Amino acid sequence: MRLYPNLIAHVLDAMHGIGQRPAGCAEQITSVAYMSLMGLQVLAKANRSNDPSNPRAQLAASAKKAVQDGYVQLVDLQQSDGGFPYWQSKVSDLALTAYVLRFLDSVWTQ
Repeated sequence: MRLYPNLIAHVLDAMHGIGQRPAGCAEQITSVAYMSLMGLQVLAKANRSNDPSNPRAQLAASAKKAVQDGYVQLVDLQQSDGGFPYWQSKVSDLALTAYVLRFLDSVWTQ
């Protein structure tokens, strides 16, 4: 059991944990990037992501890179029908495509 002193500590730990998982399919890529985006949002609300003297600034920079990398990887995985498949399948999956689009919408509206 882990007890966190606040929400920021919990989100940052989750970001670190999910980022350790392999990212190969669109679902995994989206999950890593989405968690990083959520971490950036929490840091921004706490006004702690831009101060270079803050030890969390490096974590924020890493999270930004994860979001950018995820976006680039997802663009490469998109099928001609606009959807996203699991692994190397050529058939787009509706639920996965909805998940990816929800993430992309969150990136664009931030």
